[in-house]
Amino acid sequence: MIQRRGQGDIDTQLQVIEEQAAARQERVDGYRDQKMAKLFCDSEWSQQELAEHLSERKGEEVSREWVGKHLLFGRFLTFFGTTCTKDEFKMPPNLTEGAFRKLWKGTESAGDYRGHKANSEAAVADEQRRFGLVLGQLKEGGLRRKPPAAVTTGGSWRGWLTRSAAVPHCAPPWPRPGACPSRP
Repeated sequence: MIQRRGQGDIDTQLQVIEEQAAARQERVDGYRDQKMAKLFCDSEWSQQELAEHLSERKGEEVSREWVGKHLLFGRFLTFFGTTCTKDEFKMPPNLTEGAFRKLWKGTESAGDYRGHKANSEAAVADEQRRFGLVLGQLKEGGLRRKPPAAVTTGGSWRGWLTRSAAVPHCAPPWPRPGACPSRP
């Protein structure tokens, strides 16, 4: 006999679904940002040319600054591809330009490389040094994302529970995976 699920059970299951969807969306966003960044770098178009083309294509303003951030991310991905073996470290598939930029901002430039100094050997060397620092942060701690909501065994936090450990604390019955409950 199938029992009506309680509100707490429904809310718990909705939370799981929302967290899984968010995790999948992060992978999609990471895929998109990484592929776009690589394409922009490989195109050999200028920031201005890319910004104008994307603005025309999207029908809305795309700034040179936005393109520049993606070009920087693309250069990092190229750096990663030439400095790491696949066995050594795998790029997180959910690494977005925004997540990369947060790590990048955590590094310090060794000088002011704006304007005519932007493409100097010193600027390139400093950029690669900083890429190495970002890569070190990724290897050490990965991407620090907001953890999923905790399922706890009462009013106080006692640690994360796996689904099998959380089941006894939720309203039964749990249907078999893939099974559809029959209606009376």
